[in-house]
Amino acid sequence: MKNLIEMYIKAKDCNKPVLMKKVFNNNAVLQMIVKSDNISFPSNVQGEENITNTLVKDFSNKFENVYTICIEDSIKIENNTLTCHWLVTMSDKANTEIKMGYGEYIWTFKEDKVSSLVIQIDEMNILEISRLDEIMEEVNSLSYPWCKKEEVNLKLEGLIKHKF
Repeated sequence: MKNLIEMYIKAKDCNKPVLMKKVFNNNAVLQMIVKSDNISFPSNVQGEENITNTLVKDFSNKFENVYTICIEDSIKIENNTLTCHWLVTMSDKANTEIKMGYGEYIWTFKEDKVSSLVIQIDEMNILEISRLDEIMEEVNSLSYPWCKKEEVNLKLEGLIKHKF
């Protein structure tokens, strides 16, 4: 399970859409629950190709310096479902702002691939682009792509309001 999540993060963060075929079933479903006005995504996406377009191709057209961190000590596994909290940091390619947000992933697996992914975005904060180097240095110092709550809370104190 974790290896598929790591491959997804590599595909999304590093703009490698070819990896998504190894992660998602052809008929996989993506549901996005967005609780912030600072970012938007379609609420439902059907099929691996459309998920790849939404989460990798379209995403990488808008954002760079993407770091997705999964909070390792938030993992819960029940049957074929893994849930965990996540944190993402990225800058827009227009070079006007940094986005830092957090939420929850709900991964459902079937036949050694992801059949369903729910991405809940609880908050997406906007940070000043003038702080890009400082913020990216802190984020880059975190264990990647899995990190403990304590490390995130300690290193990003003051950057995010949320405590994991």
